[in-house]
Amino acid sequence: MGQAENAPLRAHRKCQMATIPFNFRVAHNLDGRTLSVVHPRNQVAVASFYATHSALILYLTSVSEFSIRRPVSVSRYAYFKDKLHEERLMPLQGWRRTTEYEQLGSYFVYRKYRNIHRFFESYKYHRSEKKYDAMVQIDVSKCFDSIYTHSLPWAALGKDQTKFSLEQSKATFGGLFDTLMQNLKS
Repeated sequence: MGQAENAPLRAHRKCQMATIPFNFRVAHNLDGRTLSVVHPRNQVAVASFYATHSALILYLTSVSEFSIRRPVSVSRYAYFKDKLHEERLMPLQGWRRTTEYEQLGSYFVYRKYRNIHRFFESYKYHRSEKKYDAMVQIDVSKCFDSIYTHSLPWAALGKDQTKFSLEQSKATFGGLFDTLMQNLKS
């Protein structure tokens, strides 16, 4: 087979190039913290996953009435004019002007509390502090890198059903999310 005939075969093969995240340490409290920047190809994969599954994510997160902060819709782009940018472009008559986008903080718009710190500033939180004698707070920030993502299909479909139909479960939302999370690490 010639190169032209091989082109369709190459297009269907998955790229085997490593997509290792860039890790770096920063000072935080006494011990420091490791942060990671996701490989650009994996950033595209996450964006594609969100675009494909945003309706399902919105539905699934609406099921629980206990959630303090949950997405309710997909964010929209908002334009803004940067005065300094506009002033610097003025002398360049005839040049095409570009519109800048406002930086979006999240793919989703959240119900009630855009950021969790807004809950801690809210009347509801302060009223609860006065109403109850004890409060339990759990910091889950260190648990995210140890979540066993293979269990997500188990939770959604049932462990026995997932193990019985392992190949089919990989094509479900939970299976695809698990694969995405595994690919982010390598």
